[in-house]
Amino acid sequence: MAGPSAIRRTDGDSGAWYEVSNPAQFKVTAETQSSTVTLAASNVAAWSATLTITGIRAAGTTRPTPRLTLLPLGPAHGASETLTGLTASTSSYVYTAYSDSACANALATASSFSTPDPPPDRIDSVTVSRGDGTLILSWTAPADNGSSITQYDVEYRASSATTVDERRTSTTTSKTISGVTNATSYVARVRAVNANGNAEWREATVGALTAPNAPTGLSKNGWVLSWSAPSNTGNAAITRYEIECRRGLNKGTVHSTTGATSVTLTHSWCKQYSFHGNHARVRAQNAGNLYGPWSGWLRLQ
Repeated sequence: MAGPSAIRRTDGDSGAWYEVSNPAQFKVTAETQSSTVTLAASNVAAWSATLTITGIRAAGTTRPTPRLTLLPLGPAHGASETLTGLTASTSSYVYTAYSDSACANALATASSFSTPDPPPDRIDSVTVSRGDGTLILSWTAPADNGSSITQYDVEYRASSATTVDERRTSTTTSKTISGVTNATSYVARVRAVNANGNAEWREATVGALTAPNAPTGLSKNGWVLSWSAPSNTGNAAITRYEIECRRGLNKGTVHSTTGATSVTLTHSWCKQYSFHGNHARVRAQNAGNLYGPWSGWLRLQ
């Protein structure tokens, strides 16, 4: 077998070609992310060859990573290897390619690749609540790592399914998805995207839409009625409370609030004296337009 000889390198749009006169010819490409590189080699010669890539290190440093051995198994065949743990935003990593073919050995001059800035960080958490036929998602923007976030990818599926129903996008930190089934629980996930790539997904689950529980702790101070929100909201935000008063044989819904847990009573059925007493109770409505049960009656006077 012949001793080492020079390899002629030609740079192309998709990578560098390395040619040995007889007969080894191979191509090496470097596909980088912020902290990884996938080095791929393909053999286009008529003979099989082993390709070793060694001395991968940041330019100006002396600590190389372990060598990689790729085995192109004949014409138009190749192999690849991914290295992790590289440093993002590094202008140049250098490496050397060494070919061992059936007929000739060859050593390439140093080649290089750069690692780009990292994509955005992973979103800390995603909140999912229900509406009538909708999923309502919200989250906080993560760190963009030097490049503005251009959009968020949003995917969802039924909890029992294994495939995504649909991918949608948002340019804000919230998304409402319509057309879902109220009785089905769902899994949703969100990731941030910028010019440097995609962040990791952040996932959240939400149960089926149900009616809320009854409010608790109904009490009064003067003519101000107050209560605590239901412990179970039915997987949807509480949007409204209804207050019903009873005076003697007369009763009906006399007040409502848009989410507040107190109200000042003004209706005569609540305030005017009755031999049988005046009473009040409250119930909650959620964003799915479902009403929960009434609380117990509270005697007002």
